[in-house]
Amino acid sequence: GISEENISNNIQPIAIIFNDYSYRELNLVVTTLPILSLDFEGGEMPTDKLDDNLKFKLFDNREGVFSRFIESDGNAHRRGGVSYGAPKANLSLELTTESVGNNTRKNEVSILGMKARSKYVLAGMYYDFEKCRDMFGAKLWQESSAKDNDFGLDLSYEFRYIEVIANGEYQGLYMIGYKPDETVFEVNT
Repeated sequence: GISEENISNNIQPIAIIFNDYSYRELNLVVTTLPILSLDFEGGEMPTDKLDDNLKFKLFDNREGVFSRFIESDGNAHRRGGVSYGAPKANLSLELTTESVGNNTRKNEVSILGMKARSKYVLAGMYYDFEKCRDMFGAKLWQESSAKDNDFGLDLSYEFRYIEVIANGEYQGLYMIGYKPDETVFEVNT
């Protein structure tokens, strides 16, 4: 069962889920991080740079959050240079919504307190073994140099830690954020 002693000794409880036809044993995991569920139309994480339709569901369990659940349609594709072939995928996500007349348009939402936007990046941090170098670098830039320019613009970008589940399978710890683009630099294109 779930007890303070089992949690402090890192003993994972097992949940048995069943219906009239089958059952499944699942390891129960407790996290204080937000949880992102991605359901891809193709049934698995994208393996190439072609867009894959997805359902995006975010549960934000941080304290004091006004809206805990964000849901959106969207598409994703694999990204990366050196990390492109890593077993843990880095993804570009674009959130979309259907408007009147069945037209697809950008769905700009604020995720985990970041600026509202429709494009986000999921970084698997596969080559960041301690899972802190990339986050530290982004925070260091934001705090030390991002506003140090002649135009007074905030040229920083943000990331947040998140647990990711893709098509019902746990993928692990990721960072979600946004890549620098014209909206970060307050440029109209």
